[in-house]
Amino acid sequence: MISISQNRKPLYITLCQIGGVSIILLLLAGCGARESSAGMAQTVDQTSASPEVIVTPTLSNNMVTPAPAPTLASMLTPTPTLDIYQAYGRWDEITHFREELQRTDLSEEDREFYERNLAAAEYSAEVRATAKAGPTAVRRGPPVVVQEADTTPTATSTPGISDIAFNGIKGIRIANVWNGPVDGIWTKIHAGSEEADRSQGLLYFRAANVMEAPLAIYRTPTKNGIVKIIAEQNQQLTLEAADGTLFVFDIPSRTYVEP
Repeated sequence: MISISQNRKPLYITLCQIGGVSIILLLLAGCGARESSAGMAQTVDQTSASPEVIVTPTLSNNMVTPAPAPTLASMLTPTPTLDIYQAYGRWDEITHFREELQRTDLSEEDREFYERNLAAAEYSAEVRATAKAGPTAVRRGPPVVVQEADTTPTATSTPGISDIAFNGIKGIRIANVWNGPVDGIWTKIHAGSEEADRSQGLLYFRAANVMEAPLAIYRTPTKNGIVKIIAEQNQQLTLEAADGTLFVFDIPSRTYVEP
C-alpha cells in the first residue's frame, strides 16, 4: 500500500514493507501533489538511477531473530545410553542395596550382607547384558570385548539351596534361597525376615519369570528371628530361626505344618 505525507516540501512516500523493512522515498521540492499516480509509479521505477531519491530502510519491531545454527560440538555429542543395570538387572534391588550401604549406622555384619547382595545383583545384570549382546562389547568402565556369552548357570538358577540370594526387595532381609519347580514354574523361595522387624521371619516366593506367577510372602507363625532354609524334602522346606526354632513349610499347600 502507498501512503503520501505532504507538507509542500520535502515529500515522503512510504511504498511498502518488504520482509519487515520499510522503503521510504524522499523527493525533493518540485514533486508535489500535482503528480498523478502514474507519475509516482514512474518515479519508483527510476529510484535506483535518480540521484535525487534517497532510500532509507527501517527495521520493523516484528522481525524474528533466527535461532543459532547447531555447533559441531553439539552435533558430535553422543546420546546417553541406558545403564546396563537398569536395562538388564532388577534396578529396585540394586538401588535398595546402594542406599542401605550409604547408612553410617550399619554393623559389620549388615554391611557385609548388603555388599554381598549388591555384588551378586550387579553380576547378574552383567551376565544378562553379556548374553543379550552376544559378541558385542559390554561397557562398564574401560571397554571390554566379550568373545562369547557366558551360559554357565548362576547360583540362583541351580536347583536346591543357595546362600547367594540375588532377589532381595526393599523391606525384606534375605538369608538364603531355594530354587526349584513349583506347579511347573521355576521359582525362587527366599528365607529371611522383615527389615523393620527382624524378629518376624518369612518366606518370599518369586518366580524366575515374574510374569508367570504373582509374588507372595508367608510369615512364620511366631516371631523367633530371621529364618534360614536348612533342608528340603518332598516339597517341604525346613527353616531354622535365629533362636534355633524349627519351622516346616509345605510348598504345595503354602502353609506351615508341624515339624
